[in-house]
Amino acid sequence: FLQQGRVLEAEERLVIVLRKQEQTEGRNALVSASVLNNLAHAARLQGDLASAELMLNRVILIQESHRGEGTLELAESLAHRAMLLRERGVVERAEADSTRAL
Repeated sequence: FLQQGRVLEAEERLVIVLRKQEQTEGRNALVSASVLNNLAHAARLQGDLASAELMLNRVILIQESHRGEGTLELAESLAHRAMLLRERGVVERAEADSTRAL
């Protein structure tokens, strides 16, 4: 739905999926990070940058706890958060995330 521009519908469905995954897999399951990443994207598309940042923070913590540093998934999440931080005008943190993503 996100790719079709149906952001609100996508967000509703993603919230349902996240709740179910958290109930079955636990709040910090790696599979939840993927759903949270999509939810963060939906929030960003709606202009809710603060919520998107909070979700990306959680995505990064989950990925780090399961796989550690140096994974492609973590690098992508850091790059997404860096873009979001730039949009919010938080340049120093954005640069730190960009550097870390490399």
